[in-house]
Amino acid sequence: MIHTDSLGWEEWKTEEELRQLMEKMPNRYVRGDDGCWYCPPGERYAEQFGFFYRVRSSTEIDWIFQRKLLFLEDYLRAERVAVDEEEAEAILTLVTNMPGICLNDLLRRIEGWSSDSIYAMIASDQLCVDLHTTPLAEPERIRTFRDEETARAYSTMGEACCHSTTGAARSVALAVGTSITWDGCRWMIVNPGLTTTALLAEDGTLVELTNGTLEVLIGQGKVVSAAELVQAGISDEARERLLRASPDDFREANRRYATIASHLSGGKTPGTTPTRTVRQWLMRWRQAERTHSCGYVGLLPQTSLRGNRNRKLTEAVLLLLDEFIAKDYETLKQKGKLEVYAALVRACEEQAITTPSYKTFARAVRERPQREQIEKRQGKRSSYQSSSFSGSWHSRPRATVTAPSKSAISIIPSSTSNWSARAPAAISAGRGLPF
Repeated sequence: MIHTDSLGWEEWKTEEELRQLMEKMPNRYVRGDDGCWYCPPGERYAEQFGFFYRVRSSTEIDWIFQRKLLFLEDYLRAERVAVDEEEAEAILTLVTNMPGICLNDLLRRIEGWSSDSIYAMIASDQLCVDLHTTPLAEPERIRTFRDEETARAYSTMGEACCHSTTGAARSVALAVGTSITWDGCRWMIVNPGLTTTALLAEDGTLVELTNGTLEVLIGQGKVVSAAELVQAGISDEARERLLRASPDDFREANRRYATIASHLSGGKTPGTTPTRTVRQWLMRWRQAERTHSCGYVGLLPQTSLRGNRNRKLTEAVLLLLDEFIAKDYETLKQKGKLEVYAALVRACEEQAITTPSYKTFARAVRERPQREQIEKRQGKRSSYQSSSFSGSWHSRPRATVTAPSKSAISIIPSSTSNWSARAPAAISAGRGLPF
């Protein structure tokens, strides 16, 4: 195996084979306290070359991920799968407006279009699904997002349910495909029976709980449903902010949550983030949790709301500004900007209205049509000189001038009348101009 920073060997065997080999050759195959397999003789041999030697088990293979790769094999092998632009835009709009939409629902909503478009967009990373938890052959259990940052954001909100003190997460829909969080781990309900409920972990572990035990865990808040809290428990304003958030906004909010997650659970993790900043993020989280039932919304940056984008000048001031530029500055008297601005200041003081700054006045002068402004101040001839020449001679075909042959050389007569008579004849005969 060749990596960017290392080189060595990897010995892959099934878990059952390794257990048998450990009994036959206990000095060669050893299972460590961390559950990993080791080969001491191989490691010593590789060490003399600066290489590594690792023993890998079949339990390390992500079989769900492998199944998804086989499912998308045709789309991944193709250099480029053509997806209609209008169709791709419609699919992205639908997923953006309904983050976490079930893949099965998405396939049903695109009636008349091919499902190949969705799978091609998944293979080309235009749509984001979790490739490690649920096979694509079970679309009713797969949630779809527009990008990875959005998917991570909603997953983070699901994990945050464990720290929520509100009652919004105390109910879980016991249905096939429902994603829940139990003791910090993600589980999927695969069989809600009459007496027991089967849960499937991300690593493929299957666990059955009696319905009574599961109801107790839900009542204690130890088992929570991410989808219910994110989609139903939050306020309309928070939902709107989540829909407006960009991938960069989610990336920054995820970074902030990773910093304060330990603080929310009562611990403290040293880091490079200033303490004052951490306190501010915690305050925003708790305030959003009280107001919107979703603390994550408080971590979203509000870059688009920064600054005052509204005009501070009233309509009367703007009209007076335009009037002074048109009637006092854009005239043949050619007054300077400072002189006209001083008159504008006096007029604003007399009318008791807000006086615009000189910077605003100068910008308004520059934004006026320059050619018309020069014509009003300096006349038409000056405006012609200031504008670039755009005659039509560039579009005319240019004559090709070639060196005349000896037969084309002729003596120009002194008589102008003879020249005017002979020149057209020479040109029509193809000999070129007689000079």
